[in-house]
Amino acid sequence: MSSWTDQQRDAAAKEGWGYRLTFSARLVGLVLGADALFIGAQKVGQYLQIRGQHRIKPLTFKSSTCKLLDDDFK
Repeated sequence: MSSWTDQQRDAAAKEGWGYRLTFSARLVGLVLGADALFIGAQKVGQYLQIRGQHRIKPLTFKSSTCKLLDDDFK
């Protein structure tokens, strides 16, 4: 892993501030992207939780009379 860092340092020394700015911008973009995915996953979890609370119960019929059970809708 240290050789990769050494390669980056060598490239940064050759390229100057443009390389450092590009590398820093890519790093910030990576952090912001990971943060957006994390927040998005939290929102999806909240949505699924709310959706589960309002889920419509399946209809249940009595086998002999085919009437709806009142207990399903209380």
